[in-house]
Amino acid sequence: MNSTSAGGSCQNIQNFAGLVGCFTSLINLLIPLVIGIAMFLFLWGLIKYITAGGDDKSTAEARKFMLFGIIALFVMVSVWGLVGILVNTFFSGGVAIPQLK
Repeated sequence: MNSTSAGGSCQNIQNFAGLVGCFTSLINLLIPLVIGIAMFLFLWGLIKYITAGGDDKSTAEARKFMLFGIIALFVMVSVWGLVGILVNTFFSGGVAIPQLK
């Protein structure tokens, strides 16, 4: 089995950068799945809210689903962005110090 097969970046971890690369590749696989679940929660709450009619208990439960879905979407997108910033900052030299000329 070569390093280009499934999970290729996690097969040969020899240093800290390899470990971080493995960790980020796993996060990049899991984040879209979790974002999809959060989006499903939001849409499920929206459907329940629309179909609740005038029942206060049902609309309150539907609002909870929508709120949890929005919070989960925000947290997951934020974590995904933070991991990208950290990787680009510490392992790719993506951040340059401004120079005065």
